[in-house]
Amino acid sequence: MIVVDPSFPLVMRQLRQEQGLSFRRLARVVHYSHTYLWDIETGIKQPTMHVAKDLDKGLRADGRLAGLVTERPKIKQPGRGRALREQPPGEGQAARWGAANASELAQLASRLHEIFVRGRPPLVRLGAVRCPRRAGPSLFQREAAAQGRTAHVECGAAFVRSAPTDIARSLSLEAEDQVLCLENRYYADGEPVQLSQTYLPLKIVGTSEDLGHRTARVREQVTTRFPTREESVVLGLPPGVPVMVVLQTASDVDGMPLELTRIVMRSDLMAIRYAVALDD
Repeated sequence: MIVVDPSFPLVMRQLRQEQGLSFRRLARVVHYSHTYLWDIETGIKQPTMHVAKDLDKGLRADGRLAGLVTERPKIKQPGRGRALREQPPGEGQAARWGAANASELAQLASRLHEIFVRGRPPLVRLGAVRCPRRAGPSLFQREAAAQGRTAHVECGAAFVRSAPTDIARSLSLEAEDQVLCLENRYYADGEPVQLSQTYLPLKIVGTSEDLGHRTARVREQVTTRFPTREESVVLGLPPGVPVMVVLQTASDVDGMPLELTRIVMRSDLMAIRYAVALDD
């Protein structure tokens, strides 16, 4: 019987990042597939003692990972075999699966409690003052600095593509219309906390103010969901942690959409605060 400490995925991720290894590079070192290593680091699968020792060697961890895995001998209970044989087919397997599943759920609950209850205060984004075009990445850095955090932004890809269906609908575009897509990654104290994709209609890029289109209104829609596989890897998400998704649409005084930004935030490390003024 293998018992794995709930902190194993987090320790593995920290060690891998300290070594500067991607999943593919680590896979070449320890001779396991990169998808299997991803499953272990995200908590989908549990490592055996042999795998933990191989990871210790590949990550130069001096036994830290193997120390989080315990092999316990199976205890044969008197009469257990007879009791299982007397059960209808499938009931014994179902009972064993239920016990194993309960153990995994208990580990996950412990991990989520550590993240959401005992963790440090989240980095707060101030929703009322965020605004496309005027704010930019520097606002994220200023907000982080005001909370005693060190932030930086990686400006990623910039490319032209046909507008995805949902983006075209939000920007009042035709399906074949082109948009400029800008991708950024946001870090607080060296840890990834947020991703963003901004879509701008190509027909007004760089000319919106010349054409009289000035940002006058910003609408935000906030939802939650579980992350995609790519988001889990890029954000280094522990298993079971959802993301917050902010869909931010900027429009001019006539209500014409000018740009749309999809922001994906770690729900364990981030929060959004809105302040609403009430009329007398």
